[in-house]
Amino acid sequence: MRCFWLFLLGVTLLGKTNAQMPDLTLEHLTTKEGLPSNDVWCITKDQQGFLWVGTGRNICRYDGYAFTTLPGLAGMTLGYCSGVSIHSRGDIYASIDTKGLCKIDQKTLRVTTLLENNFDDDNPDNDLHEQVLVDSYDQAWVSDYTSVKRYDTATKKLHQYSLSSAKNVHQYASFFEDSKRNLWVISEIGLYKYDRQRDTLFCLLGQEAINLKNRRNARLIQAFEDAAGIIWIGGYDGGLIRFSPRLEQFTFITKGFEKQNVICGQESVDENGQKFLFVGTEILTEMRFITSPIFTIKASKSKMFLMTDKMAFYG
Repeated sequence: MRCFWLFLLGVTLLGKTNAQMPDLTLEHLTTKEGLPSNDVWCITKDQQGFLWVGTGRNICRYDGYAFTTLPGLAGMTLGYCSGVSIHSRGDIYASIDTKGLCKIDQKTLRVTTLLENNFDDDNPDNDLHEQVLVDSYDQAWVSDYTSVKRYDTATKKLHQYSLSSAKNVHQYASFFEDSKRNLWVISEIGLYKYDRQRDTLFCLLGQEAINLKNRRNARLIQAFEDAAGIIWIGGYDGGLIRFSPRLEQFTFITKGFEKQNVICGQESVDENGQKFLFVGTEILTEMRFITSPIFTIKASKSKMFLMTDKMAFYG
């Protein structure tokens, strides 16, 4: 069971000069505090400072004190929310299993279904609209099991992209935008970058990578960026991958991650300015100092991280 935890990092390594296990205060938030489900899949923060949490039964809003399940989501409690993201206008976009791609008005909290999940027709392209991410160009990216899609929120047009030259290849994906506004597709068959000028995706790591030396099996899950612009990628049974976009160089870190799926991560800094990574696996959450050993936090497995000031939320 994935649970929702709150890290309070205000005393992290206060006054210590060597890498040591930080003092962390953990607060465990569950259905007892108002979560629709203890199975948490996604978290993001809106422009007003509210946290939006997607769970296995519904999406809800957290104000730091209480969870609010929206009235407009009645009838959607049987479906999970696989992704939640914020539009530049402040509206919330969510991938909700029983509906599809939905927009939640930031002021009225009215819910509108933009792309409906339809399993009843013969078209497999509209079955799912998962893992939504709205990029800085207000393009909403979603995935299904055979392709990724870009929904233009201004024109309301849907564009579809296949990641493999072969047909019907299972390629579930998530999305990540770096600090230079590059859009990355993190998929079960490799790492792809979106070329906005050409409106196409090209593979950097995987069996169809442009560079021959990067052609290898790459079952990837999630990615995040550190302050230096390095992209860190987690995958299935493959450990943690360090990727330098400038050098187009991959470094594979497997020690300490044997037979584990690395499913999320986030960079942080201790009181002495030393950088470290929170790395979540399906077994435990770990802290890996970039130049030091690993510390393991005795907590439940995690799905994602969200850093806000001195707090880290993970589900």
